[in-house]
Amino acid sequence: MKPTHLVIVGFGDSYGSGEGNPDVPAVWKKGFKPKRQTTSWLTNLKNLEKNGRARWLDERCHRSFFSQQSLTALGIASRSKTTFVSFLHYACAGAEMFDGLLTPQFAPEHSEAYSKYSQLNAAIRELCNLQTLGFRPADIEELSEDGDEKLLRINDTELRPYDKLDRKLRKQRRATNQMSPRSGIANCPDAFMPRKPDMVLLSIGGNDIGFKNMIQFFIVPVRHKLEYLGARLTFPDICPAVKYQNQVYQGTENVENHCKRRFKEMGYDAGSLIGKCCGSQNDKDYCDRCNKVCEPTHIKTKYTVTFKAIQRYLGVSNDQIYLTQYPDPFRANVLPNQETASSDSTAESASKAQDDIKTEPVYGDRQGYNVDSQWNALKTQIPFNLGKEWEFNLLEVEAKGLLAQVDDLRNAIATLNNVNVILGLRNAFLGHGWWMGSNKGLPSHAPEWAPSDWQAYKYEAAGRAIRTANDSYLTQAGAINQMNGTAHPNLLGHTLVADIIMEHEKVRDLYEAP
Repeated sequence: MKPTHLVIVGFGDSYGSGEGNPDVPAVWKKGFKPKRQTTSWLTNLKNLEKNGRARWLDERCHRSFFSQQSLTALGIASRSKTTFVSFLHYACAGAEMFDGLLTPQFAPEHSEAYSKYSQLNAAIRELCNLQTLGFRPADIEELSEDGDEKLLRINDTELRPYDKLDRKLRKQRRATNQMSPRSGIANCPDAFMPRKPDMVLLSIGGNDIGFKNMIQFFIVPVRHKLEYLGARLTFPDICPAVKYQNQVYQGTENVENHCKRRFKEMGYDAGSLIGKCCGSQNDKDYCDRCNKVCEPTHIKTKYTVTFKAIQRYLGVSNDQIYLTQYPDPFRANVLPNQETASSDSTAESASKAQDDIKTEPVYGDRQGYNVDSQWNALKTQIPFNLGKEWEFNLLEVEAKGLLAQVDDLRNAIATLNNVNVILGLRNAFLGHGWWMGSNKGLPSHAPEWAPSDWQAYKYEAAGRAIRTANDSYLTQAGAINQMNGTAHPNLLGHTLVADIIMEHEKVRDLYEAP
């Protein structure tokens, strides 16, 4: 039987790269016992075994073998006796559509420079038979739209050489004496790209609305003795939409003022990055007229530009692109008759998910200081040890606010109809919420176990599917920003997502014999 060769490309953000899952996790010294109720030991490399720091196949992007995209490619190759797979992995932690995927990413993992190539251009280079490539403008008409359709956070780019972004990149080109990084699309004529991808796996959009900022907003405590200073030091640049801010912190003046100030300075919050009537501070009159219905104009236009660029310059069809939704780790279960509605791709069912949040059981920590909180590791980020007694927990009302804000993005993704959207992922982690599994508290807070006992890839049938802050620090110690694995899937989570991708009928056609 003649073998089949598939070329699979993985694009996107930290959910696609495998953030939280280093190829070699941190190894803590045996016999090391942290002082009681301290967190500073988490950032001290002397507490690790020799060569015990976390390591990645790609350090800049925290790109790992243990990612949903890598596991999907592996699954396709392993389930077919006649198929071999070439997997090209470009997803990068922190990537956005216009900062990483379509343009060189600025300072991934706090490195000092832009990435040399955008993810799209990196793929073009590897698939092209030419050694040297020039750059050309992207021929996509949506880029010229403005007014209500203006693309927020576009990184000063028009996706063409010599635009504002390209002028910013000039300093790095001069310093390295290289042609890249450049704005625009790498120019490989069709005749020199004989092998096109058969499948493009795509995880993108979370960072475009400030996902890391949303995690920070809802987990960092605000009601404490240093309330004003705490807000100034710990709250993010991008706040959630106003209705989700009010839901959690109504009456907390310092946080409200912080978010108003950031919106005035930046011109957007998470709601306006999605689009009109998503509960943001702009377009109030319009939102009153349309009864606060979410119209995700901005994010959908960015998706459209991204899809068209991938199709046009990699020579793939809509049908060969697979976009994943983001799973939800906050709900305890799904009420009867809600699972189907939440997985449906119709606009009616997508918008219904927002109403379901009011009745779906969402798990939350108890209020007050919790010595066993799964988020205590984040105290290492508070300057001068000011957060020692802060209440690091995730209350039910906070989890609901975070769920609701991300559901606005999920709903926008669910209504996209020009690529394959992998639906049902909102429910992928049911039964594996962040509060499940063993070893929840830090070893310095729960003395019955030692840091060296931590097993980053231990399988638990009833385990959690995401990394809590404690998990991230224990797993990524020694890596740049060990906190960045927080609220990202662990190996179980990536496996659950890959399994759902594998069950998509068009994906099954790639590995099931006719």
